Amino acid sequence: SGWDNLLTSAVLQDAFGGAMINVDMLTDSSYTVDNPAFTGLKLFVTPSSVGLGNTLALEDNFYLQPETFGLDNAYPNPFNPSTEISYSVSEGGMVDLVVYDVLGRKISTLISAYHEPNRYRAVWNGTDENGFKVPAGVYFYRMSTENYSDVKKIILLK
Repeated sequence: SGWDNLLTSAVLQDAFGGAMINVDMLTDSSYTVDNPAFTGLKLFVTPSSVGLGNTLALEDNFYLQPETFGLDNAYPNPFNPSTEISYSVSEGGMVDLVVYDVLGRKISTLISAYHEPNRYRAVWNGTDENGFKVPAGVYFYRMSTENYSDVKKIILLK
């Protein structure tokens, strides 16, 4: 079936350990994920054809350009000492990702750079522009491009 000498099954899990996809490699010659919840994401799992032993390979068309801009919820949230912010860029251009306090004052610029279309991640470690730790509380992070802007809330715990 093409999966010979590989593990007999694979389970992809979300960040909380819940099973999302269960692949039975004894009965399936390949597995395709095409879920509208993952905008523009298609994952192809097939046996490795390069002789690396017990590995799985992704098909050559794995590079997936996001169909839309998007700012994801920070994880973990609430957080201490750091949180990760994922975002999608669907067309090349400048991207700014900035953290603000509840009064709208800029706390930290996480990203201010040209981006090609892709998925990205940034980490905020609860510090301001000068590297000083900020107090516990509610903060907002804003992603902005020429054609897109979104704001989300994060909570820093001490």
